[in-house]
Amino acid sequence: MEYLDLKGIKPIASVVMLLLWVLVCILGLGLMALPLAALVMPALLCYGALRAGRVTALACVLLAAATAMSLGGGLAAGAIVVLLLPALCYSIYSYDRKLPFWHSALVCACMLLTGAMLCAALATYLAGGDLVGTLRDTLEALLHGMPQGDALLAALYGNGMLTVPEALTGPLAVGESFAMTPAIREELIKQLLTQVESMQRIQMPMQILSGSMLGGLMCVYLPRRYVIKHANDLDTAPLVPLEKWYLPVRVFMPVISALLVVGLIALLSDAAAVRQALYVLFAGIDLVLVLQGVAIVSWFMKKRGTRKGWRMVAVIALYVMQALLFIGFADQLFDFRGLRTPPKDTQDEEDSL
Repeated sequence: MEYLDLKGIKPIASVVMLLLWVLVCILGLGLMALPLAALVMPALLCYGALRAGRVTALACVLLAAATAMSLGGGLAAGAIVVLLLPALCYSIYSYDRKLPFWHSALVCACMLLTGAMLCAALATYLAGGDLVGTLRDTLEALLHGMPQGDALLAALYGNGMLTVPEALTGPLAVGESFAMTPAIREELIKQLLTQVESMQRIQMPMQILSGSMLGGLMCVYLPRRYVIKHANDLDTAPLVPLEKWYLPVRVFMPVISALLVVGLIALLSDAAAVRQALYVLFAGIDLVLVLQGVAIVSWFMKKRGTRKGWRMVAVIALYVMQALLFIGFADQLFDFRGLRTPPKDTQDEEDSL
């Protein structure tokens, strides 16, 4: 088992990665996307494991668990370990054994998904069987107790996200404000909590799936990409370049068929579980096609000699415009890069999922 002795390595790298992970989790909590943020960030520790050493990365896991224990007790520490440690260890193991890229990413994704489901099941049990309901109650108490609660509610009302019945305010002219009375405050809080609860019941399973998929992929891609870039003299583990990422037809067609079948059942049934399954399936295929869109944009611009910085700007702009999904779907239909029929003498089983 070869230890990577790369130039310029500093043990502080994994600590910086851990702090970045904490900051992103805080941001994810503020955006109500904590599952997605928490599942993607283990990739930073995998990256730091090859940059700063495995002992440093494991120490960061223990530090994260100790911090979680101080804030939420032993169960919170166990949840952190379950999320971070298996994917970190397998990422290092797959690199040392030089396992195939997509195989390693799939295993890491399954580990993250299993860990996230275990944590969600435990949290649901501790919350009395309704995790989202408990989060709703916590948010309600926070809104009643925070001094900026009225300003937040007024801002959401001004943006059109919340409404106030005319019976509570009386006739108002266009652009006219109203006084925040206890009755109006309770009505606004009730609307906000209803929106948040309905959104989280849909979004949480979707974020767990998409976060596990993206996190598993990054747990393998980031460390291998770093080593290949900075240690060309080493016999590194295989890596599929971003420009060659695509979803083969043998995987795409069954997934689309399942999506159509579940969608048809959802139209004929009012079961909430069927609609939830449809949303989760769509989240998975959406992420795959968005990544394929990123791959083709990167391939197109790299082929024309565009600098990396401008490629990143283009990808971010297209993502904001919701265009990457359609670009990935178009590439799936028309195969712009010709990856489905490579020459026989250069065909590589690692070129696809």
